[in-house]
Amino acid sequence: MAEVKVLGCWRSAFSLRVEMALKLKGIEYEYIEEDMNNKSTLLLESNPVHKKVPVLLHNGKPIAESLVILEYINETWENGPSILPRSPYDRAMARFWANFLDDTCLPACMKAFLSEGEEQVKAKEEVQELLKFLDNELNGKKFFGGERIGFVDIAGNVLAYWCVIIAELCLPACMKAFLSEGEEQVKAKEEVQELLKFLDNELNGKKFFGGERIGFVDIAGNVLAYWCVIIAELVGIELITDDKFPHLCTWMEVYLNSSFIKEHMPDREKLADSLRARFQKTG
Repeated sequence: MAEVKVLGCWRSAFSLRVEMALKLKGIEYEYIEEDMNNKSTLLLESNPVHKKVPVLLHNGKPIAESLVILEYINETWENGPSILPRSPYDRAMARFWANFLDDTCLPACMKAFLSEGEEQVKAKEEVQELLKFLDNELNGKKFFGGERIGFVDIAGNVLAYWCVIIAELCLPACMKAFLSEGEEQVKAKEEVQELLKFLDNELNGKKFFGGERIGFVDIAGNVLAYWCVIIAELVGIELITDDKFPHLCTWMEVYLNSSFIKEHMPDREKLADSLRARFQKTG
């Protein structure tokens, strides 16, 4: 029998995605709780690039990043319901919306929730740490793909061209706007709500993003349905309301009241307590 382990953290929405997918597939696994303030050697060795959870270990081989892990689970184990749709078009759309949640909605939410100084200095340091991995990957190569331009090279044009423009022109203007007093949170909230309209429209006429049953995008969306709602309450922002997002609110109610989801979500009060010190505003 294959050995399956999950390195996770109880309060991580991304770890929960992996556990849900394994349980949907009926796959037995060992869960290993990680202390994110004192990361284990196993985690650091299994995910040396990001050094974060979740990580799936399958017969000793590590797979990182929650959406990547979901696809791996779906492709590796045919038993149980398919997490991704069968149709190539529907699969593409599922990936699009899952990435939309992670890459667009969540950063916009965090921007609304947090306003802190020294952001630019820290961001620059983090980017340079990440670029070291790309630099090492290109050692001895003409392109990422070897001797000719490939998938990664084409994807990398945003780094080679647009990121230079963004760094020289856009970031200073953005940082000035982000770090200034006053209307920053209001504007960030408006941006989040513009993005949420797309999700609300996508759910029109559907019980779940995948149709009649929980699927890939729904599992990815637990961070929006549960974590973001709690954080919004702590911060004192009303983001998702019935009048503005009727389909999204209906989905959240059905999703969170599903017996499968209720069984595996962390305790709400315990999660709120763990988030309170970071997010709750005082005064």
